[in-house]
Amino acid sequence: MSTREPAADLVVSGARADHTVVTVAPVDEDWVRDAPTAAGYRRDAIAALLLMAGTGLSAYFYSVINLPGVQQRLWLVPIWVVLITGPLALRRRYPSTVAVLVAAVFVAGQLLGVQEYL
Repeated sequence: MSTREPAADLVVSGARADHTVVTVAPVDEDWVRDAPTAAGYRRDAIAALLLMAGTGLSAYFYSVINLPGVQQRLWLVPIWVVLITGPLALRRRYPSTVAVLVAAVFVAGQLLGVQEYL
């Protein structure tokens, strides 16, 4: 870790209170992220389906162990599983929207009593 001042062509992404540079990245104004490919979309869809299956299985196991003092709405579990994992198939097209949606669904599921900890 260097304690020198960052050069003018560097962007500081973090610094400590003692002004030491934590990470720096060179500025390249010509850099553009490549557009997602069909293969990337396909992998996201497959990953979302696999995660959906795993989350559903995990939620099912939590529902059958009958934790004392936990009232679970079983009709809500399949809806929650689809809403929490389905948007992941679209994460390359709409990353911010998917992040906010998944976070909101997670919190809503916890508040509504969906017992799933995968």
